[in-house]
Amino acid sequence: MPSNRIRTSKDEDSKLRGRPVDIVVGAEKQVFSVHEALVRASSSFFDKAMASDWKESQQRTIHLPDDESEIFALYVHWLYYGTLPVFCDEPGLPGNSEYLNLVKTYVLGDKILDCKFQDAAIDAIVEKCLSKAQDGASWFPVGEVIRYAFDNTSESAPIRELLVDMYAIYGKRVWLQDWAEPANVPQPFLFKLASKLLDWRNGTKLSFQP
Repeated sequence: MPSNRIRTSKDEDSKLRGRPVDIVVGAEKQVFSVHEALVRASSSFFDKAMASDWKESQQRTIHLPDDESEIFALYVHWLYYGTLPVFCDEPGLPGNSEYLNLVKTYVLGDKILDCKFQDAAIDAIVEKCLSKAQDGASWFPVGEVIRYAFDNTSESAPIRELLVDMYAIYGKRVWLQDWAEPANVPQPFLFKLASKLLDWRNGTKLSFQP
């Protein structure tokens, strides 16, 4: 698990002062109270929302009804501590569920226009795949994780390239045959993977680029 970095600079300390803004997330309407200066400095989406004449700015409340409170809680943790915790070292489906949450954090970062948060999500995915699980093996994202990433990101999204690189370098047939429904594996993913492997066969060096 990555260690939390405590914010100590005067600039960062100033972001923890002032009034909070309430962010209401999901159908259950869970409320997260976050320092306005902190979240505005990190997210262009929240900065624009609070700088405008929208009622959200006037009421100091922003609603994200289509997002998951569990995923937004990871964003709040990252805002205050600077890390995304990777703590599930179980093999198989439990570990894959954490991969899914990390991909969802990346997609959330895209929605709220927070590139640094997206970078943190990618770093956490890389850290997890390079770590050993309880069974002594390294487990990589499969099935639903790949589908969610390719269904919710643009064609040029770095996370797509990361997942393709993982499969090109470390992949095994069982990842597609045993851990995923072949019909549900996204065609754009398979096309990018096949293209990368054909380039490798013709002399292009494969490298894992976290």
